[in-house]
Amino acid sequence: AIYIAGSGSPVISNTIVVSNSSGIYAPGATALSHNDVWHNLAYNYSVVTTGTSDISLPPYFADYVGDDFHLQPGSPCVDAGDPHTAVSLDFEGDPRPIGGEYDIGADEATERLGVEFYAHQSAYGFPGQVLTYTHYLVNTGTQPDTYHIAHALVISGTGSDWQVGYTSIYTLAPGATAAVPMTIHIATDAVSGTLATVYLTATSDSSVYSSAVTSNTTGINRNWGAALAPAYAQVVDPGTVLTYVHTLTNTGNAPDTFDIAFDSTPGGWAQVTPDQVTLPSGGTTQIYVRLEIPASAAGGVIETTAITATSLGAPPNSPTSASISDTTEINYSAGDRYVTTSGFDSLNNCTIITQPCRSVGQAIAQAVSGDIVKVAQGTYYEHDLDVNKSITLQGGYSDADPDFTVRDPALYPSIIDAERQGRIFYILGNPTVEGFTLRNGYSGASGGGVYIGLSAPTLRDNIIEDNEAFLRGGGIYNSSGSPTLERNVIHGNLAGTDGGGFYNNGGSPDLWSNVFYNNQADNGGGFYSSSGSPSFLHNTLYANTADGGNGGGLYLGGGSPDV
Repeated sequence: AIYIAGSGSPVISNTIVVSNSSGIYAPGATALSHNDVWHNLAYNYSVVTTGTSDISLPPYFADYVGDDFHLQPGSPCVDAGDPHTAVSLDFEGDPRPIGGEYDIGADEATERLGVEFYAHQSAYGFPGQVLTYTHYLVNTGTQPDTYHIAHALVISGTGSDWQVGYTSIYTLAPGATAAVPMTIHIATDAVSGTLATVYLTATSDSSVYSSAVTSNTTGINRNWGAALAPAYAQVVDPGTVLTYVHTLTNTGNAPDTFDIAFDSTPGGWAQVTPDQVTLPSGGTTQIYVRLEIPASAAGGVIETTAITATSLGAPPNSPTSASISDTTEINYSAGDRYVTTSGFDSLNNCTIITQPCRSVGQAIAQAVSGDIVKVAQGTYYEHDLDVNKSITLQGGYSDADPDFTVRDPALYPSIIDAERQGRIFYILGNPTVEGFTLRNGYSGASGGGVYIGLSAPTLRDNIIEDNEAFLRGGGIYNSSGSPTLERNVIHGNLAGTDGGGFYNNGGSPDLWSNVFYNNQADNGGGFYSSSGSPSFLHNTLYANTADGGNGGGLYLGGGSPDV
């Protein structure tokens, strides 16, 4: 078709070379630009470098058999010519370009397809957020056309659940414009620095060669952070078991997982739980530091427990953590503890009879196994007292007796009033509790007055009254423990479902010589046992109520009870 034999630097551009016996032969410095060279028999190119802007596609003449070499509207040669050409007319004298770009070949098509898709956009969002981008599709051709939208999502970073949504088909008149909104759901596990680019391609139904591309890019700008508070400093006796409660806060702007590590020196007496937590942005959780000081611990020793919460989400080049330290100084010795309503708690181990503590809770926290906590008459407004050790709690001492030798719970009542702010006792150890009035406890779950875990406490000569549980065990709830209850008066307690006075869930409780009266529940107003091997002997059940009609006084739902 084109054979250049001589030397020189000819330029071949905007030329259609198709279906000839041979294509372009051009040794030397011939330059090619914006040509359509296709389907030539011997070769398309010989001894010449293909032009970087050349195409090799069927030109779609109107009727090449009938020698009509006008371009069809969907020809790939339309708008594909050299934009720098100086030719202003086609072979028929029509002006060129038409529609903004030159066509390849002798004809400048007057009927053409065209599409424009704009414009690139970018934004930042948070994991889980849905963003909307609006692009615009324009039919720049001379004929009505329908366009199909497709996309490609390219992610640089992380994220497993990115989602893209849009309408995929648009039909437009010549010159018409349509808004194309597109939503992107940012992956919930995307991390800071991730970029997600969506490439939208609009392709004409009339010709695959008529298409346009636009794009949008979404970035994740994530902040990482953590805070731990408060720090504790306390003085305790040898043998003390205590728990510090810290609050860990995710101060970052997205969910994060934290590893919890600690170092306890010099004794290594601390245990910290949990060891890993996941929190939403702004979320909090409690970190528990349990210290078991041995009985041999020397006075003046300071145990320092350092806790560090480290973000697992923060990138290695920007590590994020929060740290805090507790100090526990050891002093005093084991012995009886004393509590009065006129005492004080600050730095007080309650062992000095002339310097009693103000609260039962302080005495419990300072006591060690084998100690007796002696509580003088009066009302102590306390709740959620954890008892996880083998100690004795004794109420009923006269507050007029400085030697704590006069004791009569009937004459000198020691009252623990929870004011419905929580339950009174949470028992996990094997204590003895005797001579108290336990009232006004409340639990949104079970065990309004006393909750007994896997333990074997003794409750003796107590009045357990006016406590309430939303579910079971208004007065007492036993969870697989083996408590002994003797000579207690359990009255006026309320459970939302079962066991107004006492609810037994497994274990082997031993109850004798107790009085249950005026307790109320749906079932088992006085006593309810669902399982286990309770012994219920020589007790009195009076005026208890089962609103559901089953077991006003006593309800045995399973297990092997001895009644």
